[in-house]
Amino acid sequence: MANCNTIIANPSFDTLVKEIRGKRSLKLVPMLAPSDYRNVTAPKFRRDYDSAKEGEKIAWIIHSSGSTGFPKPIFLSNSQCLANFAKNNSRRAFCTSPLFHSHGLMELFRSIYSKNTFFLGNYLYPVTRQNLIDAMRVVKPKLLCAVPYVLKLLAETDDGIEVLAKTELVLYGGSSCPDDLGDLLVEKGVNLVANYGA
Repeated sequence: MANCNTIIANPSFDTLVKEIRGKRSLKLVPMLAPSDYRNVTAPKFRRDYDSAKEGEKIAWIIHSSGSTGFPKPIFLSNSQCLANFAKNNSRRAFCTSPLFHSHGLMELFRSIYSKNTFFLGNYLYPVTRQNLIDAMRVVKPKLLCAVPYVLKLLAETDDGIEVLAKTELVLYGGSSCPDDLGDLLVEKGVNLVANYGA
C-alpha cells in the first residue's frame, strides 16, 4: 500500500526477507555496523534546499495498529513530524518501547528535538519487573515511555510502584491502560498520561 521496494533488516530476519523477495521485487539494505560510523572521518554534509518543498516531502510511513481492520499506512511529512517533535516533554527519558513502534520512535525524536537524554531499554535482556526496576534506578528518568504491560509488571510490587512514582511523567501508549491499574498507579502518586494510540 505504501509502494515501498527497499527494506533495512537485521540478519536475524533473513528468512523473512527471502520469503518477501519471493513475492515481490525488494532491495535489501543491511543495517549499519559500528565500523560504519565509529572512528570514521567524513566531510560535513551541506546542500541547498527549499524548506517549503522539503516540508511537504514524506519523512515517515508508520502504520495503524490494525484494531479497526488491516493495518493502514499513515504518511507523515517532514513538517508534520517536526510539529510533533516540538510537542516534547523536555525531560530525561527512558523508553521501554522498541523503536519500530511509533510511540518509541516519536519519543526518541522528541528528545533529540529538545536536546534531552534518551535511554532505550536493552532487549538483549528479558523484560522482567526486576530488570525494569534496576534500569530505572540507574537511569533515574524524569519521563518513562511504556506500554501498559510494562506498567502492570512494575505495579505488582512496592519497589516497582516506587520507581514509577519517582518519575515526573509516565506516558503509556499502544493500547489502553486497564482502569484498575491506572487508578492504583495514580492513587500511589504516579503521574500517568495516555500518550499514543490508546
